[in-house]
Amino acid sequence: MLINHYLLPMESTSDTWQLVLRGNDYDYSAAFDLSLRNAHIDLRVITACYMLLKPGDDQPDLLAKYIKALLTGSRIHPSGSIGQSRHNISNAGDLLGAYIRHRDYRYYGEGSYGTWLSSIMESFGRIYEERRVSGRIYSGWGANDPRSMNRAYVEIAISMSGTIWKLPNDWEEAIFSGFFRHMDQQSIISDLHDWIKIANEHDDYLLVDPSSLEIFKGNFIKSVEGIIQKISDAQRQLVADADKDRDRLANFCVASSAILSNKGDPEFPLGLFEHFDREADLNDNSAFSVNIVDYAKERVASGIDTSRAINEDSWMADCISNNLKLNVLRSLLKHPQSVSYEYTDIDGILSDIRKISESMAIPVLFVGSQKLKSTLRRSSYEPEVAGRHDISRQDGFDNEYICHIGNCEVYSLSFSDVDYCLLTSKELFDTVSFRKIADDQYVDVDFELNKGSDTVGKLILKYWMKVNLTGNTPCVKLELVIKDDDSV
Repeated sequence: MLINHYLLPMESTSDTWQLVLRGNDYDYSAAFDLSLRNAHIDLRVITACYMLLKPGDDQPDLLAKYIKALLTGSRIHPSGSIGQSRHNISNAGDLLGAYIRHRDYRYYGEGSYGTWLSSIMESFGRIYEERRVSGRIYSGWGANDPRSMNRAYVEIAISMSGTIWKLPNDWEEAIFSGFFRHMDQQSIISDLHDWIKIANEHDDYLLVDPSSLEIFKGNFIKSVEGIIQKISDAQRQLVADADKDRDRLANFCVASSAILSNKGDPEFPLGLFEHFDREADLNDNSAFSVNIVDYAKERVASGIDTSRAINEDSWMADCISNNLKLNVLRSLLKHPQSVSYEYTDIDGILSDIRKISESMAIPVLFVGSQKLKSTLRRSSYEPEVAGRHDISRQDGFDNEYICHIGNCEVYSLSFSDVDYCLLTSKELFDTVSFRKIADDQYVDVDFELNKGSDTVGKLILKYWMKVNLTGNTPCVKLELVIKDDDSV
């Protein structure tokens, strides 16, 4: 059933063959024979689907006859001999099984069985190239992938849905065996949802009597939903019973520590500090957590081979980086301010920023005011504004950098409830310390299930940090209080 040409070159002792054999002895002759039989019926099925999608056919009855003959293996014309193929598509469950084999989920790609079938469909398209109307695109006609013919598979399956149906037992056993990975089962479910969508969107079927369409379509949808439910239930139970994959969690620990394990120049705002301690002895009072909620357990379950985001490691590193930046800046916002000023115009606040910063060693400005941010960014293409306030831009700074005002570095404060600015010196930033867990690891990652769920929980990323700011460095609060309709 599962055997195709892709498996034959493999050693009979391979893991893939062992999954197929399920404890039985390997017989090359039997495997080769079954492979050819599968290929024979698969070619008939894809030919039937391809013909069903043929545009502008003016002999629908004859086309339906050919399609049914291809599926059942019956002769179109009497030959005088007796007998009929025992290898046919006699029900919708058989058709779905053939479709699963066509999709070749586990091995789809160069050199696979699915690719070979696609090459056959591509050759079909070349037969009719001269008949195509220039500029017209026919849905499913000329495409070279089983999914491109889903509408035909659906129509054939609906025509065989006089009653509720199921997958054959052999196919159920195969899907729930180790041959089909978790991600393969997910792909089957996705394809079946597409089948239901197609059934709901179309009513014009060559193979289905319009008077019976509602009943047949209803049986088809219930049958497919039942198969989806059965696969989903089995998946959920397998995930629920699985242990956490400690190796994968350990990989997350290292990946999410990237901002701290990097031995180059620290990113903003860590680069503001004079001292950077990566091996401090910190207790849980210095712990910070990032919780990724509604995280599927299957992504960290041992033995579950599922689809994962390609950039998940870098995404987790970004989560820690962003959270760490926010917590450093929150420490700055909590630091006592030495003096506070209010302004009602842009020129006034920019003028004072220049004057005050000139009296500071290594001045740095953090801008929370949206109006001031807008003016500073607009100065990049308004030379008059930039010249009047000595605004310039330099290379080599992180994303939060806006510009320089004189010799003062300017950074954005990205807090929705902060609409003021803080002007201080880098001398304020004394030491930032972190706890080291292991080589290149400063973050601990764990997974906890949600209450009442066996398959969904939260991923907890935890790190330890302490920020020391000097108490005798001026920190000036600057507020811009102007009306929305005032010119800036």
